[in-house]
Amino acid sequence: MKFTAVFTIVFFLLLIVGCDPGELPIEPVDRGDAIITQLEMSPNYEKQLYFDLGTNSLVAENDKNAWDIGLILSNNQHHIVINDSRGGKLAYEGNNPFEGGVSVGTLSWHYDYPSGHLDSTAAGQFLDSSGFYVMDLGVNANGSALGKRKFKVDTLDPLHYSIRIGTLNGNIDTTIVVEHDATTNLTCISLLNYSEEAIQPMKEDWDLHFTQYMHLFVSDSSFTPYLVTGVLLNRYEVEAVKIDSIDFQKITREHALMAKYKKGMNTIGYDWKYYDFQDGFIIYPNISYLITDHEERYYKLRFLNFYNSAGEKGAPQFEFQEL
Repeated sequence: MKFTAVFTIVFFLLLIVGCDPGELPIEPVDRGDAIITQLEMSPNYEKQLYFDLGTNSLVAENDKNAWDIGLILSNNQHHIVINDSRGGKLAYEGNNPFEGGVSVGTLSWHYDYPSGHLDSTAAGQFLDSSGFYVMDLGVNANGSALGKRKFKVDTLDPLHYSIRIGTLNGNIDTTIVVEHDATTNLTCISLLNYSEEAIQPMKEDWDLHFTQYMHLFVSDSSFTPYLVTGVLLNRYEVEAVKIDSIDFQKITREHALMAKYKKGMNTIGYDWKYYDFQDGFIIYPNISYLITDHEERYYKLRFLNFYNSAGEKGAPQFEFQEL
């Protein structure tokens, strides 16, 4: 009896010593079952969609023709990104005044790199200068060219921009003033409409951007731009990693905690599917993704389909679960 009592006391003391006084036991959290969701971009990919995993909700959507450039203030540096969902591209003109004509044949065209890294944009870090940009606006959903615009961005102060926009022949020359919005990733401008446009939702409200974008296929020292349809990450603290060696059902929170995440916006990208000339778009069954957001929540995700019930493409269906 004495031995049993002593053993019980010693065992209890060992339990106390083995615990961090600052720790409390935590019950395992039931994070719910996997969710299957389908979104509609339209068969010709007209829509850009913003999706939040935490709330399983479509936060915002817009017609991809609604904006052309986005202004970013990051680490006290100003940047320009282009809406390349229509195949747009950018050139810099530093030899002629804004008021003059533009010789398109002498321009050198550039694209934003799909990773979204701000040191790899077509515009670079823009500075107030005598030069200006020319943007090829790409094509609309019907394949018709949208034309070109020239523009010049000056910073009036750290939070305000003056944007001069015109047609290449000089028939239209107007200036708008916009304020940097710190609640969103981009201050979006329509060069077609000479206006600021409210496009992106608040940067903390979404994770995934379903859109067309320009992918740059690199070969040796050259690259080939190609318009693809896929998913870009929110550049605000959303990261992901591709998993193709573990079955989706077997991916656990432990895998999520040990994963090495990437910040590139195109980490999920477009190549979770491929095109077969007979059967159309087919989903790779072995590809999954781990995603972490600004709240440090972890999710696993896989794609199931690219067609809706009517057989129309542009309707990505995916399954995800919080870990």
